[in-house]
Amino acid sequence: MKSLACICACVLLSATVVHAQGVGSSGEVSGTVYDQFGAVLPKVTVSLVDTQTGLTRKAVTDGAGQYRVVGLPPSTYDVRAEVSGFATEVRKGVSVAIG
Repeated sequence: MKSLACICACVLLSATVVHAQGVGSSGEVSGTVYDQFGAVLPKVTVSLVDTQTGLTRKAVTDGAGQYRVVGLPPSTYDVRAEVSGFATEVRKGVSVAIG
């Protein structure tokens, strides 16, 4: 149980190595999800929720643990990573801006 909690904490800390960048009138968030040992985690559902409007966008990590959510309006988002066997992790206040 203790190792599960440690793994879950590492997922949160590593789950949202995000890059917000603008293209036209929208931005994107991308990153790679890792466990505590540095192994990538495939099939993790990553959800972004606009804190002002409630807009929700989702992506699932690929075999390399990578995800990308494009076409996001500029705003502040909460990013959530969920996968079976791990605690859900949330990174709050991720800013997406144009350019």
